[in-house]
Amino acid sequence: MQLFLEKHKRAVMQMITVLFWFALYVYVPYQTPYLTLLGVASSFIGIILGAYGFSQMIIRIPLGIGADRKGRHKPFIILGNICAAAASVLRFCWPGAVSFLLANLISGMAASTWISSTVLYPTYYPKDQLKKAMGTLLAMNNFGTLLGFLAGMIATQFFKTEILFLMSAGAGILSAALSLFLWEEPQAQAKALPPLRDHFRIFKRRRLLLFSVVMALLQAVNMSTAMSFTSEYGRQIGADNLQIGLLSALYMGASALSSLYTGTRHAARLGEKKLVPAFFLVYALCCAGVPLIRQIWLLCLVQVLGGFSFASLLSLFMSGAVEGVPQEKRSTAMGFFQAVYGIGMTFGPTLMGVMVQGAGMQAAYWAMSALCAADGIAVCWLLSKKSFSSGQ
Repeated sequence: MQLFLEKHKRAVMQMITVLFWFALYVYVPYQTPYLTLLGVASSFIGIILGAYGFSQMIIRIPLGIGADRKGRHKPFIILGNICAAAASVLRFCWPGAVSFLLANLISGMAASTWISSTVLYPTYYPKDQLKKAMGTLLAMNNFGTLLGFLAGMIATQFFKTEILFLMSAGAGILSAALSLFLWEEPQAQAKALPPLRDHFRIFKRRRLLLFSVVMALLQAVNMSTAMSFTSEYGRQIGADNLQIGLLSALYMGASALSSLYTGTRHAARLGEKKLVPAFFLVYALCCAGVPLIRQIWLLCLVQVLGGFSFASLLSLFMSGAVEGVPQEKRSTAMGFFQAVYGIGMTFGPTLMGVMVQGAGMQAAYWAMSALCAADGIAVCWLLSKKSFSSGQ
């Protein structure tokens, strides 16, 4: 069994990734409507949703440094799956605002270990295939989330929402068990560990800083709209549980396809200077259009376009952020990148919840569209400068 799994190490990591993100997202489309039905205020729902990003913001940098210094990723991947399962057990056993807040903090801890997957998986590819490796791994990420949304869409037709928490816990446990068979090349420990300040020097790299900040703002928009309040907006215009699940499934299906696209030769020929502004424009228009829609099918179309655009940008920025970073410091760089965009995941939904409660859904979505547009203009301007044309 072990020899079989080592021979097919890419497939093993892909299966683990699918199960891991299934566990983290199978309940997400129904989280906001569920908490609303429990009587939780929109402002506090925003805090609960933001807690998922808060953990990542705090944990990812030290976790990345720890993974680099330890030279191991397998233990972190196993721990992440266990945390994903534990969070959903908490949601199932003690449903309520406080328990969901704590559970989302634990889920954020689980998601933080994604650093190790994004660093370990590219080692299964030649060094010149970084974008292809990242694109494939992100496609598995999105595919797992898509499967979760589809499974949730079907399950909620026959069972109460709480069944999704059990499905999440089961997937996390299965993924943790499969992670025990992960293949990892032992790293030599002959040399003394470098001082911590050597890791922190990585944070001065211009492209890492640029893509991290840009992604933080983009994640603020994504987590505030498509991954949370769009489900509630769909419910307000008449969507049932099946249609709410479909909205999220279409978003993630388009995301999976786009992640694969960014690793193709066609995308490489166009380059980031052409792709980035195009995807930003589409995503900003999608956000602006949501509160004007009154038909479910139109909302589905917007989700497809938005999902393709967002995931393409994430794939481009993630590979671009660590391009040129030495392998022994790549976990640190990835930890910084993901910690910074965790800031957007934390404060975006919190701000969105306050705006929805104070100014209404339409004003909140238009504010997020404006943020997306400003973010796109800034990054396109910076990418046009020669100082950002290299991986330094």
